[in-house]
Amino acid sequence: MFVVEEYLHKLIGVCKNAFGDRLVYVGFQGSYMRGEATDKSDIDVMIVLEDFSVADMDVYREILKEIGEYEKSCGFICGKDELMRWNPLEVYQLRHTTKDLLGELKEFLPSVTMEDEINYVKLSLGNLYHELCHRYIHADRKKNNAAFRGTCKGLFFLIQNLHFLESGTFVVTKRELKEQVSEEDRAILEMAELPDNYDYDVSFCLVFNWCQNAFIRIDRIRCRNNSVHSMNLQNEPFEMMKNGQKTIELRLYDEKRQKVKEGDEIVFTNVETNETLKALVLKLHRFDSFETLYRSLPLLKCGYAKDNVSKATSSDMERYYSAAEQKRYGVVGIEISLLKGTTD
Repeated sequence: MFVVEEYLHKLIGVCKNAFGDRLVYVGFQGSYMRGEATDKSDIDVMIVLEDFSVADMDVYREILKEIGEYEKSCGFICGKDELMRWNPLEVYQLRHTTKDLLGELKEFLPSVTMEDEINYVKLSLGNLYHELCHRYIHADRKKNNAAFRGTCKGLFFLIQNLHFLESGTFVVTKRELKEQVSEEDRAILEMAELPDNYDYDVSFCLVFNWCQNAFIRIDRIRCRNNSVHSMNLQNEPFEMMKNGQKTIELRLYDEKRQKVKEGDEIVFTNVETNETLKALVLKLHRFDSFETLYRSLPLLKCGYAKDNVSKATSSDMERYYSAAEQKRYGVVGIEISLLKGTTD
């Protein structure tokens, strides 16, 4: 009788002997981790190594063969450095669906924002929508019938993350997710168990219509999560921003600026003309002082021009924010992108 706990214990022990201190993380994923495995389920294990190489993959393959159940073995092995540079769009999913067995996964993941999670769901939804439309037109009905059932099984992860965005709760298991989502989402989740004689036309229309509505749901989430802030600018930096030369606004990271997050909008007002610009916040660059910020960010994007950037110094900002204020709050470079059609 297969006991997954015994398998994992053996795997970790053999990996420790083979890789030594280079083995920095082992995680458990998939249906076995969720307690929903069947006889056909894979054993999903995540391995992270320091200084990962092709030779390590050869060693790991032999380890999996040695401990048994090789045909069921699955998961992911990678290098620590690569994981720390991973696409942030996938971080929330990875973090919530992996159980730590050795080490802590959070120590090896890049920083992530809720905007990354929104974009992950929207990208996954777009890929699904494209797949449905493409196959409906270009594949014959017999192939569509078989492929569609596989597509429906993957809908679990999409609904799992969409529910997280809407509720703030990441539900790991399929059983619990079915209990918490809407009737429409529950119907989609249950399509992972379509019988052999299912009605393709009815099922396809159900998923297709669900996708169309899911795009609207994501836009509602983005509008709900994002805030609009107001900031004043003198005429010269305002014009530089308007012309696309200034894309980073420098501010004290005080209570007001701490409310700004990536994905928010800022309305900049020219204090001389009352003209306004609306911009999307792309990234927040935080530093302990303007001295550090000036050494780190491209000053030509921060409001300086080619004829004066050579004379730029962090003391320029002390006209607005004292050294004591900088020490207390820190500072921030707010990287923005102008939204089209927002000039008044």
